Amino acid sequence: MFTGACSLKHAPVAVDPLQWRKIDSHEKEESLIKKLDSINFGLAQFKGKGKLYVYKKGKLNLAERLFWICAAPNLVRLSVVALSGMPLASFASDGKWFYIRSHTDDYFSKKPLTTANLDTIISVPVSATDIIFILSGRVAAIPHTTATFYQSNSEQDYMAVFNNDRKKMVARVYFDPLVARVMRIERLDSKGRVQYEVTFSGHRTMGGYQVPYDIVVQNGAQDRAHLKVLSYWPHPSISDSVFSLQKTVQ
Repeated sequence: MFTGACSLKHAPVAVDPLQWRKIDSHEKEESLIKKLDSINFGLAQFKGKGKLYVYKKGKLNLAERLFWICAAPNLVRLSVVALSGMPLASFASDGKWFYIRSHTDDYFSKKPLTTANLDTIISVPVSATDIIFILSGRVAAIPHTTATFYQSNSEQDYMAVFNNDRKKMVARVYFDPLVARVMRIERLDSKGRVQYEVTFSGHRTMGGYQVPYDIVVQNGAQDRAHLKVLSYWPHPSISDSVFSLQKTVQ
């Protein structure tokens, strides 16, 4: 699995030796990365609904319902619906294209999936495919050359640090002592600053999977999206037609 813009960002990050100690055992590192890679691995198709709160520069900008249908690795349908039940916007990926359709002003957009992100909906530049992994409590593909593992000095959790071929840190992933749940993901920019981070909490067991019911995605500019999951259904029956949008109302 691990192969694969905001005006304000956090300062460059480093590993604090007062909090973390490096795991020097190669066998231990191999075991950890296999366990991390297997978290919710079988959760290939799922759907859910929740309450979405979007903040821009620290102020609440949107509070509506969100419905989603996902099929790994790159099929997704997101629907933003007002509390009154009126559809507001739809987002979808069919594996090749990413679609956006507004139900309030007839706006429609279709662009290659490789260039698409969810900045327009959650104010944070998460890619359209990464959101599938986020909603399933997993880690999306992280292009890297090396991975180093650390354990907290309190032995309460682990951290994986991913570096590129220039030995620059590109991501950090935090997970629980049993390696059963991802707790936080930090994606870094080319200058080593946190571009955005994802925090998972409130995990519940659904169909044998540890699914986060509270997800926060944020950047360093006080922009964040907070999703409170209300319902979650693993392995639903899904038609491929839901993953594409047309300019006219279907």
